[in-house]
Parts: sequence; C-alpha cells; structure tokens
Amino acid sequence: MKTIPLLLSVAIALTLHTPSAQAAMQTSPQTALQTASVPATDVTATDVTATDIMQAIKPLQDRWAQVNYTLAEDDREQAFADLLKQADAVVQSYPQQAEALIWRGIIKSSYANAKGGLGALSIAEGSKRTLNRRWH
Repeated sequence: MKTIPLLLSVAIALTLHTPSAQAAMQTSPQTALQTASVPATDVTATDVTATDIMQAIKPLQDRWAQVNYTLAEDDREQAFADLLKQADAVVQSYPQQAEALIWRGIIKSSYANAKGGLGALSIAEGSKRTLNRRWH
C-alpha cells in the first residue's frame, strides 16, 4: 500500500516542475496543482541524468580508443570521420551537455590529426569555434 502514496508524490513533483506550474506557483500552490500539466515534450537540460549522457558517450569513447590505439595510421582518417558522424548525432540529442560537445571536440581534433595537412587546420579551427561559441 506504500506504492500509491509514492507514485502520487512522484506525480506531484513532476507536475510542479513544469513551466506552467512554476508560473502558477507565483499565485498559490493550490492553483499550481489545479492548472499544471506534464507535457510529453517538456524535457530540459536538468532532465538529462549523468547516466543518460554517459550511456550516450561511452560508445564514442570506446571507439575513439580503438581507432586511436589499434588501427593502422592509413585506416584512422576514415574511422575518425565515421566516428565524428556518430558524435554529431549524440550532440544533436544532447545539445546542452558539455560532455557530448567535449567528446565531439576530441574526436574532431583526432580526425584533424589523422587527416593532416591544411585540411586538418580548418577542422581544428572549426572545433575550437564550436566550443568557444557554446560557452561564451
């Protein structure tokens, strides 16, 4: 029988963290409970847990280590290019998470290193601009 009060508490807590509830709380707590709803798309950066982001970037980390330490130099450029596409997808899923952006930066700089030459410079500069734009 303890399950129902626990579920009710969780439902109330989720309801009170929506933008509509926050606005209603400016007037009264009863109004907030009566008018707030939990839209399915109300996902904010605080809703992403450390576990979520770590599960998303773990495959990137593992593949980066494999490419960087075990592949022959001739195979690294294409492998890093493919991995960069995966990192872009993770950043698109978690645009507010620094970990995703940092790992994309690591992968991008590794790709630039594997590519070499003038093409590497533009890749590295692009990565730097992305990180600077995000936090400045």
